[in-house]
Amino acid sequence: MRKLISAVAAAAAVTLALAGCAGGGGTPAGTAGADGATSGAAGGELTPIKVGVIPIVDVAPVYLAQELGYFAEEGLDVTLELAQGGAAIVPSVVSGDYQFGFGNVTSQVLAISQGVPLQGVRRR
Repeated sequence: MRKLISAVAAAAAVTLALAGCAGGGGTPAGTAGADGATSGAAGGELTPIKVGVIPIVDVAPVYLAQELGYFAEEGLDVTLELAQGGAAIVPSVVSGDYQFGFGNVTSQVLAISQGVPLQGVRRR
């Protein structure tokens, strides 16, 4: 159980660190206001972000963090979008369709070697 909690915390930290670089408007879960923004349960604005994920068990902590409300607690309205793999996620991040993406190392290294401006975020 302790490893699961650590994994969830790490996934949340990585996503939150990435979210700090993303910027964006404010559309959280809840009721939309006149400006299109939505208030969360605590009445604050949530920053919407899209994260591309792949169907592997390594992404489970991200889904768990979302289900447990960790992202919302930090002011994020996270939408997880399933993709076929890193080769599909990389162009979506670069084009701005996703603010963040979970991909494999091979796709990331290939993209960087071809001059694609990617930045990695890791847990400290």
